[in-house]
Formats: sequence, structure tokens, C-alpha cells
Amino acid sequence: MCWGFECTIKRLIVDGKSSEAAGRLRERMRQEKRPNSRYLNYLGVCESHMGRHHIARELFTQALIASPRDSRPLNNLGNLAFIRRDAEAAREYYMRSLKENVWATEPRHNLTVLYQDIGHSEKALSHYQGYMMVLQAVRWGKIAALTIVVLLVLLLFSL
Repeated sequence: MCWGFECTIKRLIVDGKSSEAAGRLRERMRQEKRPNSRYLNYLGVCESHMGRHHIARELFTQALIASPRDSRPLNNLGNLAFIRRDAEAAREYYMRSLKENVWATEPRHNLTVLYQDIGHSEKALSHYQGYMMVLQAVRWGKIAALTIVVLLVLLLFSL
């Protein structure tokens, strides 16, 4: 479930409206007192989709400086390395991303694609299996959390 400004930005990006999303992000960022790493990351994604990879790299780096433990800019730096056909750098960024967030699904998926692309089918299959396991664990975790919330609400109203 997603709502608010970030959901609007994500929807615009998915719908191929990166230029509009970038404009909205820049407007919002002008109102911020300090850099928001999430907005910098989204803006980097927009710039990358518009083919401005050098600007995207700068934005992902700024996002990482603003929030050093955020796995998303690392994953996106890996994506830029993959686009440049630098498989080793891409792998390093994806692995660093996973080091920051072991539950992140995107870098696992990206490692699968990377290994498949360079012809390492066994590694690709292994990472795909790990990706599917984490994806299922995350889904079940969300279901469990929602179930607990519902049970707590029922418990509160039954008192």
C-alpha cells in the first residue's frame, strides 16, 4: 500500500513520466532544509531513465552521503555500473547494498540478472532462489504484522 508524495513519484516513474516526477521532486527539495536521501535517490532514478547517467550517479552518491546505511542508492549505483557493462563494479555495489539491508529484494534480483548476463548460470540460479526466498519471507512478514495489528485492535475493542 502506498500513498502520499512518494507514491505519486513512484507511480509517475513507473508510468514513464520521469521528467514530471523529477520536476515535482526538485520543487519539493527546494522546500527542504537539508537533503532528503529518498528524494535524491528518486531523482537519480528519474535522471537515469532520461539517459543522464552522470547526473544520476552524482545524485545517488549524494543520497548515500546523506544516508550512508541506505541500501537503495548502492543498488542504483550498481544499476548504473551494469548499464556501463562494468559487471565487477555492479556486483560490488549490489553486494554492499545487501550488506546494508539483507532483506532487500532488488539487489538480489539484480545479481540474478547480472550473473545471467555474464553467463554464470549456476550463480544466477542460486541468487534467484535466494531472491524468491527473501521475497516470500518479506510477504509473510507483512501478513504476520498485519495479523498482529488486527488482533491487537480486536483485543482492545473487546476490553
